[in-house]
Amino acid sequence: MKDFTFIILAGGKSSRMGTEKGLLPLNNKPLIQYTLDVVKHLSENIIIVANNKLYEQFGYKVIPDKYENKGPLAGIYSGLLHSSTSKNIILTCDSPFITEELLQLLIQNSFDNEFVYPIFESKIYPLTAFYHKLSLNKIKIELENNRLKVKDLLNILKSKEIVLSQHFSKAMINVNTLEDLKKIA
Repeated sequence: MKDFTFIILAGGKSSRMGTEKGLLPLNNKPLIQYTLDVVKHLSENIIIVANNKLYEQFGYKVIPDKYENKGPLAGIYSGLLHSSTSKNIILTCDSPFITEELLQLLIQNSFDNEFVYPIFESKIYPLTAFYHKLSLNKIKIELENNRLKVKDLLNILKSKEIVLSQHFSKAMINVNTLEDLKKIA
């Protein structure tokens, strides 16, 4: 996986959480650290997309959104723009149970695709997905035209979906509220 870059999105407004989500502690460890602990063994190419300099404490390249106030699509674009590899895995700072097994599944299905995303319990997860750098210009066009729904990329990029079994239920947990955080602590 050395030819992959892992791009962790941590630049959201955290409006439902009310505070910087990736830095919130879960069992005395920042949420983002869980994701970093999985990917740091897989590649030296790690980028954190965040507008908060506090993420520099983790020792990885931190880059701001190139387009402000354009949501996760801007984070994906910014990460891909700064990636030195053509193959990239986008992750979020608020999925503490992501597994290497899930990442391997995305990578195994990435060949000849620009976008590979999981579906779990009929829900699409475009922020835990493979993105080829070739998708960069198409994403830029979407941003410049204020078409900001990441799910719309399914119709624009050469895509492949992976339907996940219940085996991956814990890996797909996403923390959006303080209540969500309390449930998993």
